[in-house]
Amino acid sequence: MVGANKMIRRKVDIVPLEVICRNRAAGSIVRETTLVEGAPLPQPIVEFFLKDDSKHDPLLTPDRVRLMGYNPDPFIEMTLRINDFLRQMFYIMGIDLVDFKIEYGYTAHGEMLLADEISPDSMRLWKIGSDERFDKDLFRNDEGDIVPAYREILERLQPLAIQ
Repeated sequence: MVGANKMIRRKVDIVPLEVICRNRAAGSIVRETTLVEGAPLPQPIVEFFLKDDSKHDPLLTPDRVRLMGYNPDPFIEMTLRINDFLRQMFYIMGIDLVDFKIEYGYTAHGEMLLADEISPDSMRLWKIGSDERFDKDLFRNDEGDIVPAYREILERLQPLAIQ
């Protein structure tokens, strides 16, 4: 078990994919489909985007991920496991995990690892039963200051921290 003040670091080769897990409709899935902002999804979905700013990070199908030389299944499985953990943790805090973005990498021995931060900068967090947000969309949409929102998340997390 890793303590709250300790971090395990391992060198990995980053996979050029951004993996998004969605529990509710928000962001690009709303802009690019007929889904309404905030609509709950029947089950979490995992999406892949090419990590390439020059190509504007396009959405990839699992078949395209395979053509790039990666099996999408382990990414999907790990992302859904992370989603289950985070959803439960945030639910205890009275917060709905709308979606999040993560990245993966491979060690020299071929082990796939989470290789990204997990923070309000990489997810959407909404207070259950209200429109109150605790994430970077406050800044993106000029709806408020992210510092108090991030502080609120930290304060709600502290009682759950691993000792």
